[in-house]
Amino acid sequence: MPPNQLGGRVLEYLRSLSAEPLRLGTLNGYRDYVDVRDVAHAIASSVTTGEHMRAKVVNIGSGRAHQARELVQGIFKAAGRGSLVEDEGVGSDRSVGVSWQEADISLARRFINWAPRYSFDETLRHLAAPI
Repeated sequence: MPPNQLGGRVLEYLRSLSAEPLRLGTLNGYRDYVDVRDVAHAIASSVTTGEHMRAKVVNIGSGRAHQARELVQGIFKAAGRGSLVEDEGVGSDRSVGVSWQEADISLARRFINWAPRYSFDETLRHLAAPI
């Protein structure tokens, strides 16, 4: 995960072993976080079962929005450490304008017989495992 994305920034902070809290902007927004293993499974499913769906756009996601704060605190909990300070003056302008994103994965279920396998908590534990 690149450090310009929220999850990547949290993991970079944890790897740094900093004693200072991680300073982020407001974490009020909701996003659909999907496990990369589920994305890989969706790609494989589209190759093996998706020939009849030419020129269709199919959303791949978890199908459930989680607050960004829940992502950060969940990674901290899974890693067993980390502290956070939310600062309104820090953060991405890009995220401020969109408070909620959640993928409609109904076409993925219909056309490629795909659904996510990994829960949000399993994904957080997987992210924090190498830390």
